[in-house]
Amino acid sequence: MTVVEVRDGAVAYDGRVALSGVQLVVGAGEIVAVLGANGSGKSTLVRTVLGLVPLAEGSVQLFDTPLPRFRDWPRIGYVPQRVGAATGVPATVREVVASGRLPRMRRLRSASGADRTAVDQALAVVDLTDRAGDSVSTLSGGQQQRVLIARALTCDPDLLVLDEPTSGVDAASQAALAVALGRLAGVTIVLVAHELGAMRSLVTRAVTLADGRVLHDGPPPELDHLHLHDPEHAHPHHDERQSAGPRQVSPWGLS
Repeated sequence: MTVVEVRDGAVAYDGRVALSGVQLVVGAGEIVAVLGANGSGKSTLVRTVLGLVPLAEGSVQLFDTPLPRFRDWPRIGYVPQRVGAATGVPATVREVVASGRLPRMRRLRSASGADRTAVDQALAVVDLTDRAGDSVSTLSGGQQQRVLIARALTCDPDLLVLDEPTSGVDAASQAALAVALGRLAGVTIVLVAHELGAMRSLVTRAVTLADGRVLHDGPPPELDHLHLHDPEHAHPHHDERQSAGPRQVSPWGLS
């Protein structure tokens, strides 16, 4: 099965090109890294795939269904870029992880045994069972990332999209994230990153972008390319986190 398919994808911010002529096909079970410098279009690409940024041209399909007709959002787990698990509202690790189960729950229904089991299993995958009762505000940045991944896993997704999960995370936490992702047998993963680092052994394919175009789609690089960090190669005309006009309705409520 084709999990993600982008054909001739193009996105524009304020009349300037953010993505142009992008072709991307992700098959079931692949772990694909989307690499590039700041402003290269990598986060824009995954947000477009998820319906958070509208296409100017081209098309997107999820699980062989055109994006405008896709409704089975619990099949997709998403961890956005630079979003912490702590929101300022007191919450335990378990409470945050359990919130990911809401798409599977009927309205006004309390958590079932299946819901509690899903949360337990997600916590075990990211090795945070012993921190379930702790406030998320007491966790390190890397541990909070694992909480968010656990939240995304509670609906047992077929596709997991991670936007720079290792950004600002120390080496030990990156290794822990890699171990957690390595436990997800059969789950298709699309991972946005500046460099592969601890994720290198997991990645089956790398897609490198620059100025909104695909430069490479194939085996992961042997070494992280130094030019990915060169600000001269970053696109000067847009910020991948900015709005791109009216958005399609998405299940994440993100702007």
